Amino acid sequence: MSDHLRPIALIESMVPGCTEVQSVTIDGPPHTKARALLTRRGGVEHPGENRAAEKRTALHLKQSCPEPMTGNVALACIFFRPNRQRVDADNLLKHICDAATGVLWLDDSQVTAIVAIVELDASSLIP
Repeated sequence: MSDHLRPIALIESMVPGCTEVQSVTIDGPPHTKARALLTRRGGVEHPGENRAAEKRTALHLKQSCPEPMTGNVALACIFFRPNRQRVDADNLLKHICDAATGVLWLDDSQVTAIVAIVELDASSLIP
């Protein structure tokens, strides 16, 4: 099965009878959401790299979905890592959910079913 059909199959297994399924591929290594930092004054600071990456992802997603969905959403993501570096699937999902809010859906609480698969991209290992 091709890589772009796998998320569709995952969605169909999570939500039998689903009538609308869309697949989006974002080229390049996936971005993992960095942890927010506490400031000396007790505030929270989000690393600038998060905002910049979310904007790039949101722009890409906007091309595939001109209007946000209004009902419940099932999200299936397959992340292909370029190396064997450990990464948390939930931090990858947080990035997608935050970037997609207001773009694919109005609020990330609409995501009622979710699955993430993290795989090593075998093509990146070829010298």
